[in-house]
Amino acid sequence: MIHLAPYEVVTLTAAGKRRARQLADRCEVLRHFLADVLGLDAESAAENARRMMHALDEEALGRIACFVAFAHECARAEGDWPEEFRRVVEQSQGVSCDAQIARFLSSVGARRGRSARKDAES
Repeated sequence: MIHLAPYEVVTLTAAGKRRARQLADRCEVLRHFLADVLGLDAESAAENARRMMHALDEEALGRIACFVAFAHECARAEGDWPEEFRRVVEQSQGVSCDAQIARFLSSVGARRGRSARKDAES
C-alpha cells in the first residue's frame, strides 16, 4: 500500500490512497456523531473519533453513519430534537457516567418488564 525505495519519498499506492480515504471517512463520521449528536467539543470529538474508529466493526460504524445522516435530516426537517437533546445533556452536567448508565438500564428494564408482562398476558 506504499511505495518505498531507499532515499526516496514514501508515497501511497492507489490501494493505499483508497484505504487512507476510508480511514479518514470513518473518523469523520465518528467525529460528527460525537460533536453534532452527543455535543462533545471539537477537540474531544476528534480525539475520541480517532480512538473509536479502530475499535468498531463495519456494521457498528455503518449504523452510526446511518444515525448521523438521520440526525442531520431530522435537524433540517424538524429542527427540534437536536436542541432538545443538548438541553438534556446540559441538565445532566455533573451527573456521573455510572449514574447515567444506571438511569438508562433502569428505564430499559422497566420497559422490558412491561413488555414481558404484556407477552405473558397474551
